[in-house]
Amino acid sequence: MSFNLTAINDRNKFLMKTLLFVAIIIGLITGPAIALWKALILVFVLHLITGGYRFAWVFYNTVGRDLKSLIRFKRTQLFLYILKRQNATVPKLFTKLCRKHSNRVLFYFEDQKWTFGEIDEFSNRVANLFLEYGYHPGQEVALFMDNKPEYVGIWLGLAKAGLVTALINTNLRADQLIHSVTVVKCKALIFGSELSAAVAEAIPALNGNGTMQYFCFGDTDPNGVIKAKPLKQLIGESSCDRPSTLNRGNFNDRLFYIYTSGTTGLPKAAIIKHSRYIWMGSAIKNMIKLRDDDVLYTSLPLYHLAGGTLGTCQCLIYGNSMAIRNKFSASNFWKDCIKYNCTAAQYIGEICRYLLAQKPHPSDKQHNVRIIFGNGLRPKIWKEFTQRFAIKQVGELYGSTEGNANIINVDNKEGSCGFISQIAPFLYPATLVRVKESTGEHVRDKRGLCLKAKPYETGEFVGKIIDSDPTRAFDGYANKEATKKKIIYDVFNKGDKAFASGDLLTMDEFGYLYFKDRTGDTYRWKGENVSTMEIESIISKLIHLVDCVVYGVEVPGCEGRAGMAAILDEKNGLDLNKLLQNLKKVLPSFAIPVFIRMCKCLEMTGTHKLPKNSLQNEGYDPNEFNNNSRLVENEFSLMDQLIDSESPSERMNGSRMFPFFQRPSLLNVVRFPNEECFDASNQSGTCYSPMECKKLAGVSSSPCARGLGVCCIVSRSCHNTTSNKVVYFKNPNYPMSDGQADFCDLNVNIYDTDVCQLRLDFLAFELDAPTLGNCLGDKFYISSSGFAPLSVPTLCGINRNQHMFISLPRDLPERSATIVFDTNSVGDYRWHVRITQIDCNFRNKKNLLSDRNSRQFGGAPYIPFFPRAHPPFSLPAPMGCLQYFTQASGTIDSFNFGEYLNNMDYGICIERQPNTCRVTFSASDFMWSIDSTQSDRSRSGTGDDTCDNDYLMIPGGSQRGDHPTRDRYCGGRLNYAPDMVSDAPVVTKANGPIVLRFHSDPFQIDPTYKEGFRLRYEQSSTDCMPQYNVPPTQVVAQVVAQYLNKESDIQSIELEKHEPIVHLSRPSAPHVRSNAKHFKF
Repeated sequence: MSFNLTAINDRNKFLMKTLLFVAIIIGLITGPAIALWKALILVFVLHLITGGYRFAWVFYNTVGRDLKSLIRFKRTQLFLYILKRQNATVPKLFTKLCRKHSNRVLFYFEDQKWTFGEIDEFSNRVANLFLEYGYHPGQEVALFMDNKPEYVGIWLGLAKAGLVTALINTNLRADQLIHSVTVVKCKALIFGSELSAAVAEAIPALNGNGTMQYFCFGDTDPNGVIKAKPLKQLIGESSCDRPSTLNRGNFNDRLFYIYTSGTTGLPKAAIIKHSRYIWMGSAIKNMIKLRDDDVLYTSLPLYHLAGGTLGTCQCLIYGNSMAIRNKFSASNFWKDCIKYNCTAAQYIGEICRYLLAQKPHPSDKQHNVRIIFGNGLRPKIWKEFTQRFAIKQVGELYGSTEGNANIINVDNKEGSCGFISQIAPFLYPATLVRVKESTGEHVRDKRGLCLKAKPYETGEFVGKIIDSDPTRAFDGYANKEATKKKIIYDVFNKGDKAFASGDLLTMDEFGYLYFKDRTGDTYRWKGENVSTMEIESIISKLIHLVDCVVYGVEVPGCEGRAGMAAILDEKNGLDLNKLLQNLKKVLPSFAIPVFIRMCKCLEMTGTHKLPKNSLQNEGYDPNEFNNNSRLVENEFSLMDQLIDSESPSERMNGSRMFPFFQRPSLLNVVRFPNEECFDASNQSGTCYSPMECKKLAGVSSSPCARGLGVCCIVSRSCHNTTSNKVVYFKNPNYPMSDGQADFCDLNVNIYDTDVCQLRLDFLAFELDAPTLGNCLGDKFYISSSGFAPLSVPTLCGINRNQHMFISLPRDLPERSATIVFDTNSVGDYRWHVRITQIDCNFRNKKNLLSDRNSRQFGGAPYIPFFPRAHPPFSLPAPMGCLQYFTQASGTIDSFNFGEYLNNMDYGICIERQPNTCRVTFSASDFMWSIDSTQSDRSRSGTGDDTCDNDYLMIPGGSQRGDHPTRDRYCGGRLNYAPDMVSDAPVVTKANGPIVLRFHSDPFQIDPTYKEGFRLRYEQSSTDCMPQYNVPPTQVVAQVVAQYLNKESDIQSIELEKHEPIVHLSRPSAPHVRSNAKHFKF
């Protein structure tokens, strides 16, 4: 039912005046005879003045909700009051629970079952162990482990000993990890063996005071950097008796710390007392009516508030069972719920989107989950999600780790995260206050009090602080200064104080609240809060204190805001690859900016601040930039985010940033070549009719074939088959990582006999690192069907932005290649590969269309390898070239730069530019390291003797290119001369094609000098002799002219190869061979 508030307010004014007039007349005429009637009339008039019909309408629609919630809230308050009188703590309540349910299953994990009695015994052992080691109640211990039942058992055991646990985010590295451990003055660090590498990096800083002790849960390395005690073994040897300190704790003692990002930079340790842990868990249970026999499912990290407090409290305080997963998996979410017979599940908004993006499966409705609770479920997918997965109730909540302004959706109001009563708002003193959008400052009245936001007006959510009430208390952070910054004064009345959440919400006329945004210097991405100040300081340090601004920008269809960094780059000297690699070392993946904006200038405000608001308003659209900026998409393309974020219904109705191209159905029967095309974001796809694209489950965008078709982007994941011209192959949860061992393959059927090559572009490629140069864990390889094995190397490690060409035979009726990612390890992995089938034939088709996405321009026939005669469609590489670079200058990386792989032997080709004869190769010391046989491997190596095992071949290399000396290069420096301690460019003027060759042997003992190469090359015409000024473009053009002037069945062109290629000689005349199969230099 629609409700016109303005119209009702107008009627209120009219009725108020009318009834007031009538009441006065009646009072004057009748006198005191009917004083009661006059009183009733006056009350009614006052009612109209204070709210009128609007109040009646709101009362009618919300009284049931408010009464139900009030009863549940008061039940929670009563429970807390009783426990406070009993001076209860989490260990005391859990011990009492274990007496009743000792044999009930507490945790399900993989194929394990942990009963209440077993966790009680395990936690007793932990408590006694740390008491034996001399730790005292009140001291802090850091816990740095992945999800597992023992995680809860460890912090529970520490709580039994009176110790306070700091729950460390497992994504933190370097300075962030060090800060999190030291900010609360931890005396010990417990870490999982899976995180040993991260701890090893932080050891020097953590050992500064010499008192830190290390406990490793899992396999330990006695010869490693970390001298850690074997915790698992020690726990098994410790006493299982209840510790002497069990009953000494108090209701308001600290239980643990949970870290949260804020406006002050590094993570802040939010204090979670026993009282707050119990209060938050109890509120969830009572407000959304969780049952005592519910089995919960969580794949959220246990160091996080949602999984570690809201979830585990249902188990430790109320006796529910919980199924724990190490890491979230979209493909296994519902399967796990079925396996463990779960009836309730936890989520964050991204999880719901990833689940909805999965292909429909019978398990979607075979589970028994009736309720899900969490935060961030987007209104756009709310209805679709609940209908597809048969979810009866959604407990969407809003809250913060440390705050007292917490609300929850109790009546399934779509899109709402809770409500504030409009009948009796004083019962829960939390509200929205108005803020200045530009500065985030609170708007106050003449008395200095905050102004409440009106319905549908954006405001900051604040909660009144009442220290004596656990439901209204604000315990703050370990850092007192950070605590003070979150408290505002004179909010509702003079002298009061409130917690400022830093979040912007809106409220409708019934009091339902809807999350909108964050204020200040934080934004939310992938379910995590990101501090812009922290990222700015890290980037600024990495780029030598150049001006940098970090902020969040909205991406249609994506939850939260994507990080964007605007960096001052006046001379185009920023090395983005180096910056990204360094950011990956010190930041978790969600904190790395998705977009990098390189600016020629950054203006300052009057107070010498960078203009974050104006940059944020311009977003990521280069058309909006007003300071000659360049935009780079850092993690993955914008189109990928839009495709992955769309729900199926959005794909059907075209509600995307880049609108679908829609044409009458008649166009579905008009035939045109299914050629490569480009969408609005310059992402390549295949030109299909709209109906064909829909059948392929593709995403259509820009028109092609003069509007007869759409550029269709087709994506596939594991165990699939494709014959598309262009297809995108992704891991199941891309853009998120996966962690389950899997054999993921995509069978590529060659769609046309003219196809002679596959080009693979690794837009993302993150597998396990090699072990001594060999891919023993995750690996990528390609197998063939119908022809001889392909000479493609096996890869692993990091290979983002790399590419390779695979040549295919053309004389077989059926051809296919299988792309395989064999992930047989337990580490995270992620990939996104564009696979393009390349046609190597000339085409002489008439009436081809001449728009941007057609293969003919200006009446000339399409020639796939005619250099730059057309827009950048995929060109074939010369035979024998695994990689092919077509620019005048660029950078060439070895695969898995940082530790190159064994058994490499492949060619790298560079297209020679017109009027050039000289190529200069250079690499600095941290970009070049190839093993050599010389005694000092840090020096440069050249020649066959020194570079016998591993080498990069640069034909005809020398100081100036005039007198070629050697063609093999290795060692710790790239230098034209051997045994040098510094770098120097290598120049070649070798005639013929520019072909490099990289070779590595099968052996690697010491990876110190096996990082690989990051080689810069630049072509130029400096010192070119006249005989070298015959541009390759003109050579090819002459051959093409010969072909076009005669009737022939020639399929391709082959230019004579020069042997040996290092000799300086005049190019041989090109010629045409009939029935040639491939194009060569």
